[in-house]
Amino acid sequence: MAFLWAGRGEGPGFGGGNDRALNVPPAVFALIGALVAAHVARILLPASLGETLLRGLAFVPANLLHPPGGWLTVSSWASPVMHLFLHADASDLAMECLLLLIFGTSAARRFGGVGFLVLFFAGGIAGALLYLLTAWNSPAGIVGASGGISAVTLAAIRATWMSRTPPATLPPPLAPILSTQVLVFAIFWIGANFLFGHTAVLPSGAVAIQLWQPAAAGAVFGILAAGVLDRFVPKIDLSAVPGP
Repeated sequence: MAFLWAGRGEGPGFGGGNDRALNVPPAVFALIGALVAAHVARILLPASLGETLLRGLAFVPANLLHPPGGWLTVSSWASPVMHLFLHADASDLAMECLLLLIFGTSAARRFGGVGFLVLFFAGGIAGALLYLLTAWNSPAGIVGASGGISAVTLAAIRATWMSRTPPATLPPPLAPILSTQVLVFAIFWIGANFLFGHTAVLPSGAVAIQLWQPAAAGAVFGILAAGVLDRFVPKIDLSAVPGP
């Protein structure tokens, strides 16, 4: 049977990692809590105010280039980050929280809480910027954390050791960028995100549209950033450890 290592517990700030069935790093719990709290707070607002908030903080290329209220409005500078906390419905939120529990846990254990948050927020911003570049002046605003979760997921895939031989270090080396493991999952991930669509916000309301930009930009960022973040992860050379 192949060895499957996910960097469990070796990341900075998470010590030795025990074998509890539920061992989710605090940073992952905190982010999921923030996403849920933001959604609950929005839906508890009066319907009209909730919709105004959804449209105002969605990442809309047209609004970013020509802010309706000028460059000093919150939406003109906060939407590249705040759109990550907006969800049109609970089903989108639940799926993203599940993905964070699965892949975010692996990423946080490997790269630490700070590294995990860097992946999430920078990946989300990368997705928004690629959408801006490829949908210039579009009135359709994106919401949801697709870009951030893509970055976290692909970084976690690189940190997952799949080999028939034990690793030489602990945590194991990252999977190479051009490895079958990384490339196949990246293609699958981007394709699935495109086929199943994303929620966009239009003046007429929320609709589902096909988008590849957030998933693609986030995935590429996660693949590349994993190599940078891994330089700060202490490693043990198992060949130098005396045997029993």
